[in-house]
Amino acid sequence: MSQTNVPLTLPVQLVTMPRQFDTVFNGKIYVGQPDTNPLADENRITVYQEDESQTLIPIAQPIDINAGGYPVVGGQVVKLVVTQDYSILVNDRFGAQVYYFSHCSGPYVLNVAHDQTLHGDGTPANPLGVELSKDAGNLLEIRSDGLYYGVSASDDLLNLYVNTDTGDDTNIGSREKPLKTLREALKRTPSNKSNTIHLKAGQTFLLDIGTDLFIVGCTRVITPYDDPYVDGDKVPVPSPADPAYYPWAARDLARPTIKAQINYNDMTHVFTIGTLWPKEGGKLELQGIILDAVPVNDDQQPTYVAFNEAMVYGDSTAGVNFFGCIFVTKTKVGNQYEWGVFSGYSDGGIPSINFSRCKHLSGDYYGMLLNCPTKIFVTDDWPAAGTVPYLEANIIPATINGKLANIIRGPGGEPRNLVCNVVV
Repeated sequence: MSQTNVPLTLPVQLVTMPRQFDTVFNGKIYVGQPDTNPLADENRITVYQEDESQTLIPIAQPIDINAGGYPVVGGQVVKLVVTQDYSILVNDRFGAQVYYFSHCSGPYVLNVAHDQTLHGDGTPANPLGVELSKDAGNLLEIRSDGLYYGVSASDDLLNLYVNTDTGDDTNIGSREKPLKTLREALKRTPSNKSNTIHLKAGQTFLLDIGTDLFIVGCTRVITPYDDPYVDGDKVPVPSPADPAYYPWAARDLARPTIKAQINYNDMTHVFTIGTLWPKEGGKLELQGIILDAVPVNDDQQPTYVAFNEAMVYGDSTAGVNFFGCIFVTKTKVGNQYEWGVFSGYSDGGIPSINFSRCKHLSGDYYGMLLNCPTKIFVTDDWPAAGTVPYLEANIIPATINGKLANIIRGPGGEPRNLVCNVVV
C-alpha cells in the first residue's frame, strides 16, 4: 500500500449490529469530509479500491455491506482506501443509522500541501524538510542535531557601516554601500547576535531608536572608520616605539558623536531618551566615540515626567567598555533635568563598567549610581602612548571630584554602593 493511502477502518469492528449478534447485512457506508454529514453528496470524498498493483480505482457511494458484514464492490470483498482524514456513517438495510464517527484517521502520512518553505512529500524515501533562504543575511543553519540559529550574525550583518552623507537605509550596510542612520543599523542587528557597527569618523548620529535597544548574551561594538588614525596614513607601523597601537585612543581621531534624543509619549506624558541596554551576559563596547547625553531636542516640558536619565543601562550580568570615549553631559540650570552617559536601573541592575583613556568633557555628572552595588574599573593612562599622541583622560579625577552621582557613603566616608579601583 502506498504511504499516502489510508486503510478505510472504523474505530469499532464493522461486523455486527451494536446491540445484537448480527451483521449489518445490506447496510450502506457513507464517507465524507471530517466533521460533516457524509449523507450529503457535497460532503463526500473519494473512496478508492486498491488492487494488487497498488492502482487506485475510484468507487461509487454508498458502499454495500454483505452478509458477513464486510464492505463489498460488485459483490467482492476488496481493500478500500482514502487519502485523507474522513467521517464515516453506516446505515442498516432500513436506512437507520448504526454508526457515525465524525473524524477518523490513522497511523499514516497524508499528502501534505505546503509552500516553498518545505520540500519532500513526507515519505521515508523523501521526508519533509525545511528550505532555507539563500539570502546572505539568513542566520539559520540545518545541522545534524537540529535547526541552528548562530551565535553571530552572517557576514553582511557582522559589520555594518553608517555614513550620514553618502549612506542610504535601503543599502546593504557595507563600506561601499553604507546605511544612513545608526537607528537602521541597530534595527537590523538581532538582539542576541554579536556584530560591529562602524560609524563614519567626524559625523553625528542620533540615538533616536525610541525604545531600549537590548544586547542579549552577545557583544555589540561601535567604532569609527574612514579616519587617518583608524585605517589611513596615520596608523603607525609596528616598531619598538609602537609595539601596540589602539586607534580609538588617538588624541586627534575625528571621533563620531552619538547624540541623545528625547522621545515623548503623549498618552502617558512620559519622556525618555533611547538607551543601549546589555543584559543576560551581553557586552557593549564603545571605541573612540563621543557620547553626547544632552538631548538634541527640547527636554523642558513641565507636563511630562522623565522615565530614564542616561544613554546606557544594563543588568548586573552585563558589561560595558568605554575605550577612548569622550562624554558630554548636562550642566543643570534651575529645574532642568540631568542626563548622564550611564545609570543604574530602579530594579537594582547595573552592568560592570570599564573606562580606558576616556574623558568627561563637560556637564555635572558622567554617570549616576543607585542603591545597587556597582563595579567600575578606570585606567586613564592605559594604553600607553607611542609615537601617536593619545587622548588625555580624566575619569579618575572626575570620579574623585564628584562627577559620579549618588555614591552612598558609610560613617567613615567609604562608598557603600561602589566597587572601584580608584579611592573616592
